[in-house]
Amino acid sequence: MRAVFVVNPRSAAGRTGARLGELEALARRSADQVEIVQTRSPGDGMRLAAEAAAVADRVIAVGGDGTANEVVNGLMEAGRSGVAFGVLPAGTGSDLVRTLKVPAAWTEAVPMLLGASPRPSDVMEGTFRQADGSDRRRWAINVIGLGMAGDVVRRVNQGSKRLGGTLTFLGATLSAMAAWRTPQAELSWVGEDGVAGSWRGGLINAFVANGQYCGGGMWVGRGGSLDDGLLEILIIPDQSLFSLVARTPKLYDGSIRDVPDVVAIRAHELTAVATSAEVVLADADGEQPGCLPVRIACRARVLPVCMGG
Repeated sequence: MRAVFVVNPRSAAGRTGARLGELEALARRSADQVEIVQTRSPGDGMRLAAEAAAVADRVIAVGGDGTANEVVNGLMEAGRSGVAFGVLPAGTGSDLVRTLKVPAAWTEAVPMLLGASPRPSDVMEGTFRQADGSDRRRWAINVIGLGMAGDVVRRVNQGSKRLGGTLTFLGATLSAMAAWRTPQAELSWVGEDGVAGSWRGGLINAFVANGQYCGGGMWVGRGGSLDDGLLEILIIPDQSLFSLVARTPKLYDGSIRDVPDVVAIRAHELTAVATSAEVVLADADGEQPGCLPVRIACRARVLPVCMGG
């Protein structure tokens, strides 16, 4: 086996870069060939993963959800379906590893990632509008957020992450709530039964989930699976600031989908369009690929993924 680790050395407040020797020693116990490559700037993870796909059996992202997203995009754009993807947790959010059941300790995670039999996973293919009016394709494996979620990610990525995932995202969420001006939007979808549906109104958030968690532990994909060929969609409509704050704990325990005015559906694809003048940001696995209008489709079982039991 040849394993390539795509490392963000600045993740975990720079501590990841100091652990490369430890990583190599652990990996060489389980893989015949090990290569460690480091990102230096945004986009490097995608490029390095695409290059690794030509020679590796497994490509492992080492960092947070943003690093994982870049590696997934590199693998999907490379089009080599036999290369397995994995994540070694070392970042602020690290929400994807909750779904993948990757242990936090590297001494347990590295042999698991290199020894596990990869399972075919769904990946979301999104098309996002850019500032210049063009469209950009971006892949996501965990959660795509539309609305306030995009603003939260903007605040997280522009600020300090020293408080860790949950507190960093919670603080950004509360500050985004206080400043939020609700846009009008229209969402339409093809449901799991093939029947078309739609929703129109003031949009706080729409979460489009393949994985289970985002935002430092928000459980927005409850009931879904990485290999069911479906998107778990939550639409949170306009409401008062008091109601938003009061319902925030429900995002973390998964009960937000049971609130009467929240729309929870399963679908194969989704289109979202802003019908008011506001720019509505999107996020994909903690990265910002653009804004509405957005088209998202589930591509079923197209990426082998290393998961825990």
